[in-house]
Amino acid sequence: MLFRSTDAAVVRYSQKRQDGYGPDVAADLSIRVPGADITALAQLDEAVLVFSAGSVRQFAGDGPLPNPDAAPQIDFSPPQVVTGDVGCISQRSLAVTLDRVLFKSERGIYQIDRGRQVGYVGAPVEAYNAQDVVSADPVPGKTQVLMLTSAGLSLLYDRSEEHTSELQSHSDLVCHLLLEKK
Repeated sequence: MLFRSTDAAVVRYSQKRQDGYGPDVAADLSIRVPGADITALAQLDEAVLVFSAGSVRQFAGDGPLPNPDAAPQIDFSPPQVVTGDVGCISQRSLAVTLDRVLFKSERGIYQIDRGRQVGYVGAPVEAYNAQDVVSADPVPGKTQVLMLTSAGLSLLYDRSEEHTSELQSHSDLVCHLLLEKK
């Protein structure tokens, strides 16, 4: 289990889950991410991505052993910079799919793929960059991510077409998806 600490530059974590034990979140189970005011966290494959408003860092490893009776043996790599050019402004704007993480930055919508390549995917919807993304979720059974904005508009990213588009209302998409499941 990962979570942001009250210290904006620290990620706290628990030991691995083990039957019969609750998660141990001792104070020493933390990683300091230098220069980061953490805004969001995501896991992509073996790495934990740590976002600030202007950068993305990552660390990886197995973490502490699940035995709460033993001294924790930390097996995480030191945080490494993925990019110092762009970051995520809100956890609510972040969506994790099978092969990438999409997020809203101060400059628009970006993605990080499994190769840790950062790419701008928001060009078709730049007119909406001033709007807050209040929710970002993968569409079940699809290659799409739906982002809802504070103004009520929806932005749809399709991974298979590598394209982001604007929807006036997400109700048509939701109705379409519900009919497909029947």
